[in-house]
Amino acid sequence: MEIIASNIALSIEMQRNYEFLFKKGERARDFTHSLRNKIKTAILNTKDAKSKLHKEDISSVSRCLEIIDSTLSEIKEYQKSALTDDEGTKLNLPISELIIELRKLIENEKRISFKISQTDEERYLHVNKAQILEGLENIIGNAIDSFSHEEKARLWIDIHIVENSPVEQAVITITDNGKGLTGEQKKEFKKNKTITSTKRFSLGTGIARANRCFADNSGHFEYQDPSPDKTDRGTSFVITLPAYKPQDLRILIVDDEKGTLETFKRKVGEIKNLIADYSSSLKIFQQDMGRKDSGFKSYINTFDWILLDCHFKDSSKDGTNIFKEYAELNKKISNKIILMSGEESYLMRGDIKILDKYEDILNDFSKFISSLNKAEGVDK
Repeated sequence: MEIIASNIALSIEMQRNYEFLFKKGERARDFTHSLRNKIKTAILNTKDAKSKLHKEDISSVSRCLEIIDSTLSEIKEYQKSALTDDEGTKLNLPISELIIELRKLIENEKRISFKISQTDEERYLHVNKAQILEGLENIIGNAIDSFSHEEKARLWIDIHIVENSPVEQAVITITDNGKGLTGEQKKEFKKNKTITSTKRFSLGTGIARANRCFADNSGHFEYQDPSPDKTDRGTSFVITLPAYKPQDLRILIVDDEKGTLETFKRKVGEIKNLIADYSSSLKIFQQDMGRKDSGFKSYINTFDWILLDCHFKDSSKDGTNIFKEYAELNKKISNKIILMSGEESYLMRGDIKILDKYEDILNDFSKFISSLNKAEGVDK
């Protein structure tokens, strides 16, 4: 009972302090992260204490967990509200990368065997990565909590694509062979997307939060009974998120300013169906021009558009030279090149069209990309 009392005290102290801490900047925020980890440790300690208590004390343990779990959820909410706009931005997340993250969440659980089945074709999710991983971590954490120590614990994660019109859907199914839900809990989840009617220990922790994470990313979160070919018990949660083919628009961005390239990378990540490669040197063009096929089957020709800066510090040539050489050598590629610059000496030229890379392109990058999608009369 001393463990329970100390954990409740820690939780109450946390409730008093976390809002104040988040208003005090990064150092306080780091301190709050540390306390969040202590809360997680408190949950584990309380669970261990449960087995040593008499039946009449079980309600005290459950109440302790409710307080701690509630506090942990509130901490996460404040962490979310403390994020900057950039940190909360939705980016393109390849499903292959998501699978790597899922493996990281599970592989340290030595007593759990798991299998991840995935789609053969690469797709992208346009999501807030941190939110999606938090939601998945909550579901997997609940599955892990449902296993007793003597059980052979198993997890199945299946990811497949449903070709709905106009947007495909990535369907992620997470199944465990734990204790499963009662009929009452299934009804509660179906109605409210949460589980509070707990008859077993810590069931439902983070379920409501997981639902919000998916909903904030245009996703759906459902429960279904596990497939009989996997297990005759346990739970199966299904998350559905919009998915996109990565090949819709490919661009190459060439600029020797490191900071500008990093800005382009961030902007590209915010746009669905946009894939980009980057280079800080004109050498890729010089190598391409030296090929016998003159670029017709080359790496350069795989892109729909090429954003080419004019000025390069370590080159005797500039972007305008490259453009003119391709205009003579391969009109197919020169039609894809969009010259850009941030220097007045280039922007004032009247013999060739050069866009202001800050005002015309980066200032409203999504609008600029939309104009490329709608461009007509380009021989590609």
